[in-house]
Amino acid sequence: MNYLKRFLAGLMILMVFLTVGCGDNISDYENNIPVSVYSDAFTLYNNKQDSLQLCVFNGVLYCWTGISVYRERGLYYLNGKNLTRIELNDFSDNWVFWGFSRGYAYFLYYPDGVKTSSDMQIYSYSLEHKTMEFLLSYSSEDQHVSRKLFFAADGTLYCPEVGCENYYYPILDGKIGEPISVQNEYQLGDRGYRTVYGFPTRIQYTEHNQDDFIELPGARDRLLLPTNDGIIVYNKGYEHLLYLIHPDGDVGELFYAPCYKSVSAINVYEDYAFFSVKRYDVVTILGFDTRTNYSNDTISGSYRIDLKTGALQKCSEDTYCSLYIFGDNNLVGVTEQDEIVFMDFDYQIIDTLKP
Repeated sequence: MNYLKRFLAGLMILMVFLTVGCGDNISDYENNIPVSVYSDAFTLYNNKQDSLQLCVFNGVLYCWTGISVYRERGLYYLNGKNLTRIELNDFSDNWVFWGFSRGYAYFLYYPDGVKTSSDMQIYSYSLEHKTMEFLLSYSSEDQHVSRKLFFAADGTLYCPEVGCENYYYPILDGKIGEPISVQNEYQLGDRGYRTVYGFPTRIQYTEHNQDDFIELPGARDRLLLPTNDGIIVYNKGYEHLLYLIHPDGDVGELFYAPCYKSVSAINVYEDYAFFSVKRYDVVTILGFDTRTNYSNDTISGSYRIDLKTGALQKCSEDTYCSLYIFGDNNLVGVTEQDEIVFMDFDYQIIDTLKP
């Protein structure tokens, strides 16, 4: 009997030990995703990504999913190891997500469903209070009004006042202010740089009240990214992917990848750009052009670029179609399969959230 009691006591101690051990392992596994320590400060570059749109607010990761074969269209938050959909509304195709800023998500709504229409409304959604609020409506003849919306570096969303050139309604923290005079451009030295709709190879600038432009060969879909070391011109989707406009006005090419098409992403932190690119070649099958992978591709991958020197460091063979930065050493990538990959600045993977 004493032997039996000793055996049962030892068995109970062993079970407690195993239970505690398993609990620690599960806890460690759930805590691999380091969102709780991510910075939720607004960064301009996080709102210039494709595919999934991510932000962090009060230690919670939020995600907007548009057209996707992996997830239902809508707004999500990270709940443990899963993305949980916020039951806000049906988010039909009439709704266009415009960006996150300081605890708010902004949407454009087209009542007639035509996204080139002049009939458009702007809404904000509070991530904290879970409420949607109407802000502004347009019903003018200006059918390009949505192209004139832009975020400033402090997170303000500027919406044009129709009929008043360079006057915008400022929207910050979900509230709209009176129109003010604002230039949608980035200042570098004595020049203010901006893209010009309809002229894909040009970057226009104003210096001493005189307008001029820079011609960039191969530019198609330009995006300007201001940095400590100049202005990056990001030409996503093509060969001449990255240029850097220096403070003295000189322009250098940062990244060239000969290809038929490319899928890429960029983000900036201090003096470094984090850049990922996947190149595609083209083959013609039955008269149709089809993209295909390059064999022995040594260019596709993920890089860290020193903007002071222009030096490229290839850190990983993996590629991403979006890159987010949430503070020092906190990098998040989104793959073409809608996987969310948590990494450090060396592209070392910490955890992966699969759809």
